[in-house]
Amino acid sequence: MEPKFQNTFIPKRPVVTSQRSVASSQRKKVSFFSLLITLIFIAGLVAAGGVFAFTKYLESDISKKDQQLQQEIAALEPKLIEDLATADAQMNLASNMLSAHLVPSRFFEHLESITLQNIRFTSFTYNAVPGSNPNIALSGTAPNYEAVALQSDVFARDQHVRNSLFFGLGTSETGSIIFEVSAQISNRLTSYKN
Repeated sequence: MEPKFQNTFIPKRPVVTSQRSVASSQRKKVSFFSLLITLIFIAGLVAAGGVFAFTKYLESDISKKDQQLQQEIAALEPKLIEDLATADAQMNLASNMLSAHLVPSRFFEHLESITLQNIRFTSFTYNAVPGSNPNIALSGTAPNYEAVALQSDVFARDQHVRNSLFFGLGTSETGSIIFEVSAQISNRLTSYKN
């Protein structure tokens, strides 16, 4: 009998090498992915633990600071604090009163410096409200109309006298010129603070 030869090229044993390579590449992919997930999970646990520990530290520190604050409050003298608060209120009130206080004497000195020698004022009215410009009303006499006009110019150029108005011009029994003036004074000139 003649020996039988098989002419087939299909191996009778399974090819293990190709299956192993597919399985090992899947394991490598799976192991790298699982390693990455595991590292992220561990990092999350460490971060959560760190946040928890830091929270406990802050709570402990706040508790210590609160105890120190309570000790400091207990060490303060309530009577001294009350006295200091009263003194502060009184000083603020005094400061407000001084800022609203008017000093018309400075205006009189200024009026003297801007009044011409031949002008004589016979009456004076002063009306002041704190925080606004005081109003004045004057009556006076002059030897002639030129002196009244010159006095009007001096008032108009002065930085402390505003809205001056000369009116009621006439002659007196003695022949001198009589007049009246109304004006506002700058409150910088009458304020105690300036």
